[in-house]
Amino acid sequence: MVILFLVAFCGALGFVLYLPFLLWSRRRRKRDRAITVERQFTKFGLLFHGCQLSVLFGGIAVGQLEPESWLGSLISRNGGEVIWVIVVWIAFIAFGLLLHRWGYVTSRQVVRLPIAEGKPAAASDATHGPSGSPLN
Repeated sequence: MVILFLVAFCGALGFVLYLPFLLWSRRRRKRDRAITVERQFTKFGLLFHGCQLSVLFGGIAVGQLEPESWLGSLISRNGGEVIWVIVVWIAFIAFGLLLHRWGYVTSRQVVRLPIAEGKPAAASDATHGPSGSPLN
């Protein structure tokens, strides 16, 4: 019951924190047709972040279900959940940087240029921004 509550609470909190950004980006996209940059996760990136989420929830579940174990005793003390989240976060950042150095890609950046009304985009529009400067 506690785990179900944690999952529902985290999902609702994530939605509430994401909703203002979503509304702002849609309003901005309608108002000015600027270059949009999106980040798309690769299949490996989804697997990597899914493992991170599983480790986070697994550790918190151990703290709730088995508080007598060595990991449960660390997590169930005062501030233990926060320490667990910080340790897992730092460990996965370090592991992600190491994987990136080895050539594993977790996400790609996609640049979408605005299309002028009534005429197709020129070939130079694919490599240069609206002001003529190269996109980086």
